[in-house]
Amino acid sequence: MTAVPETTLRELARDIMHTYPAGVPLMLVGVLRASFVFLADLARAVERPALEIEFISARSYVGESSSGDVRVSSVGDHPSYEGKHIVIVDTILDTGLTINHVGAFLKDRGALSVSTCALLRKPHAPRTPLAWAAHAFIGFDIPNAFVVGYGLDADGQQRHQPFISAV
Repeated sequence: MTAVPETTLRELARDIMHTYPAGVPLMLVGVLRASFVFLADLARAVERPALEIEFISARSYVGESSSGDVRVSSVGDHPSYEGKHIVIVDTILDTGLTINHVGAFLKDRGALSVSTCALLRKPHAPRTPLAWAAHAFIGFDIPNAFVVGYGLDADGQQRHQPFISAV
C-alpha cells in the first residue's frame, strides 16, 4: 500500500505551472473514471488565476486486461478545446494506447498543444512524450503490477481507497 505523497503532487503542479505560465490558456482534461481523484488533487496544487477542467471518457479495459479497442468521447456540454494548451491527466500510463487515442482526439479538435500527466508509469509504457505530446509529466515509475485505489479500480471496485495497492 502506498499513499500518494503530497510532495509529488506539488512537483507535478510546479512543472506544469513552469511549462504553462499564468496567462497561457490551460485546460486539464481528466480521463474518466480513473483520473478523478488524482485530477482533483493536482488541480488544487496548480496555482494560477485561470484553469479550465474537463473530463473525457476513454475505455479499453475489461477486467485486468486491455481489449485493444479504445472508445473516446467528450463528457458534458462538448467543451471547446480549440486554441488551448491541454494536459491530459490520467492516473496510470500503461501501454500508451488510451493516451494516444485521447491525444489524437484532442488534437483533431483544435488544441494548441497536448501534453500528458500521469501519476504512475509502468515499465513497458512510453518513456518519451508521444509524437503529438508537447510534454510528459510523470510522478512515479512502478513495476508491472495491476494496481487499484486512488481512482484506479478492479471491475469498478476499490476506486475509493486513499492509497494505491497491487492486486
